[in-house]
Amino acid sequence: MDLTKYIFTVVIAGCLSYSLPAQNQNGDSAALKQLVQNSQEEIEALSLYPDNIREAILESTLHPELLVKIGAIQNKTSQSFKELIQYLPETDQKKYWELTKYNGLIKKLVEGGQKTRSQVQGILKDYPNEVHEAALDFGVARLRTLEKIHALTLEADEAVEVMLKPYQKKTQDAIHLLIKYPEVIYMLTENLKLAILVGDLYAKNPDLVRQKLDAIQADVSRRYAEEINEWQEGLKDNPRALQEFEQASAAFSQDNGYIEYDPMYPNAVAPKKGTKKEKGADDERVDVYYHYYYHYPYWFGYPAWYPSFYWYWYPYWYHWGYYYGDQRAIMVVGLPSYYFVRWYFGIPYHHYLYPHFSDYVIRYYNKRGPGPSRSGLSAAVGEWENESRSEVTRQLISDDSRRLEKLKEYGQFERNYRKVNESNRTVTRDTYLEQNSKRYPNLTGETRNTIYYRETPPEKTIRQSTPPSETYKLNRARDLHQRTWERSEYNHRSKTPSSQPASRTGASTKPKTRTGTGTSRERGN
Repeated sequence: MDLTKYIFTVVIAGCLSYSLPAQNQNGDSAALKQLVQNSQEEIEALSLYPDNIREAILESTLHPELLVKIGAIQNKTSQSFKELIQYLPETDQKKYWELTKYNGLIKKLVEGGQKTRSQVQGILKDYPNEVHEAALDFGVARLRTLEKIHALTLEADEAVEVMLKPYQKKTQDAIHLLIKYPEVIYMLTENLKLAILVGDLYAKNPDLVRQKLDAIQADVSRRYAEEINEWQEGLKDNPRALQEFEQASAAFSQDNGYIEYDPMYPNAVAPKKGTKKEKGADDERVDVYYHYYYHYPYWFGYPAWYPSFYWYWYPYWYHWGYYYGDQRAIMVVGLPSYYFVRWYFGIPYHHYLYPHFSDYVIRYYNKRGPGPSRSGLSAAVGEWENESRSEVTRQLISDDSRRLEKLKEYGQFERNYRKVNESNRTVTRDTYLEQNSKRYPNLTGETRNTIYYRETPPEKTIRQSTPPSETYKLNRARDLHQRTWERSEYNHRSKTPSSQPASRTGASTKPKTRTGTGTSRERGN
């Protein structure tokens, strides 16, 4: 999907045909029809944002001149930040980026001048363990660079305040809110023509725009709940696929270096924690964890080493679509993310290691079918099929006969072919497969009577868990946007999710059992 088709195409597509006078609709009907077809993902993503963010988006489109100026401020600030650290070692660059992600941390480190190690440790008591090492190192020994970074933030903030001074408080509040959501304000400033059209439409008929978005939200929520239920019930009926899904999830966490604090697997120091007693339960204690999903600041952008737009670093269980509850029961909260599925299918040997899970995903993909409203999972599998340009891959998708055997052979075949291709790039896949047909009889049609994995593992408990509604809306909206950005970047750069930076030290490879009996996830600003 082209990067120019972003979130604000959505309001036009969803609402324009309902609000323009009849005489103006006739000439635009064909274009509008095409626009709706091309923008369904963006429509759904916008509809899932909470009302306050949606209202801020619509308010900002009434003032496109502000978006132009904000975009210019961001371009200048992000360029200055990157120039400040570009000649440093890669490990140091990553640490500076990590420090920027935690709102207010750099400000606390630089205010008041040079600090001792113990003073910095006092500041860090409210921040996750993952950032302590970088903060202690740079906060004590490299304060000058942190002061320059903080000065860039202050300069950008002050420029915005001067710019907003002539405007009404409603507009000021909208811009302040959107800057806290970098994925939203970035799309606004990058799609000014669409923002202008949306602002014109919203000014003419604001109530109709809101009504249309509410209707879309209800439909999307219903459909997504059905998809989750289907995914969950299928895993219950396929314990081998579930077991391999867990194994693949652990590998994903290790490969991607996920050590982000999360209340499901709390570190020794939690960002925020409160204890309360439920009414009528004198002896019952409920731990409530308030978790903040930190993000890279809008003014600086996000690290260039990511192969896609990646403002937020979510806990690994978010990409899995489940976490472990009491007695390690699997608590399903959604489908695997687009990012997870791209990673999984981007490494062919996964199909050898986890053939039952691969088969389960492909069957789910085939059952859901094509269309613009597909989940991130289905979109990722569809792209893998299209990008491979291989008859073998198409057969794996379309023909379920002996698929387990074919998947295992495919994983071995791709691994061996890539080794050969490193030294002899003239050998094509088809040639290599033909020359080694006896090694891969199921792929070449020379089948043999081989049966894999017929034993049944112990059943695991699977339950569906629904996170708090506001956080759920934010995460689902971001997931739809995230897969749009990632799909565009993967197609543009021809990269796979495996081209990630090296795993960060201390990454957990095995999730821990959740502690506490209640959780609340909230996103920080």
